[in-house]
Amino acid sequence: MPKTVPISKDIICLKDGTIIIPIRYKDRDKDETFTSITARTAEKRNFYKKYDNDYIWDHVEIYNPETKSFKAEFNTDVLKENLFNFELKNGNILFINQNDSYIFDIKTHSFIKADELTQKQCQTFIKHINDLLKKHMSLKLEEASTKRIKYIKLNDKQYLLSCGEEGYLYKDYFFYGDIRNPIKTCHKSVIADFGKLKAQIGPEFIYSHFESTVIPVNRNKILIIGGADYIDSSFNTQILEIKEK
Repeated sequence: MPKTVPISKDIICLKDGTIIIPIRYKDRDKDETFTSITARTAEKRNFYKKYDNDYIWDHVEIYNPETKSFKAEFNTDVLKENLFNFELKNGNILFINQNDSYIFDIKTHSFIKADELTQKQCQTFIKHINDLLKKHMSLKLEEASTKRIKYIKLNDKQYLLSCGEEGYLYKDYFFYGDIRNPIKTCHKSVIADFGKLKAQIGPEFIYSHFESTVIPVNRNKILIIGGADYIDSSFNTQILEIKEK
């Protein structure tokens, strides 16, 4: 039996009906250890320190739509510190993690470690993205659960990257003291393109996308609806179009 309720944002649904469910939890909230708001803020502003990503992993549940049954994968490295997932030409799914990357075989409904060439390609891809993220936005790739990076999947080969909720609060909007960043870092974006194994500067948001809902329209267009109306007019709707170069 699972020791905890799965985190809804962790659940991955594939085209064929397969469902991949990581079972992980936090022993306790890290915020409880801070003695003051000032201490919490100082810790959160350090973007190059893993502070709130200390999940305890138990296992991964895999639902097979053909047999209508679940099985457990106990090698949690298959999804630990996952950044991206892409569908390969044969229909299998490549999960690119910070360190080792794995492929989910849709026929056997199991994970296998990516071969050496694929591992090198994944690490090269991550390096290109991090180099541009650092230069363009002073960010770096992190697991989505830190909420410092917003991952928007555009299509089968591209992601749009910008500030997540925590990123927005500590890059452009600082509650305690109401300090604003005139550069508006979180209005910027980076496109991660696995097809070309490179990264490029993406379009700029007109309004804040803090707490907004993101809806893909087609391969190159996304709709960003609403958000927090108390932050930089984010309670607006905007459309971002990615133009092919």
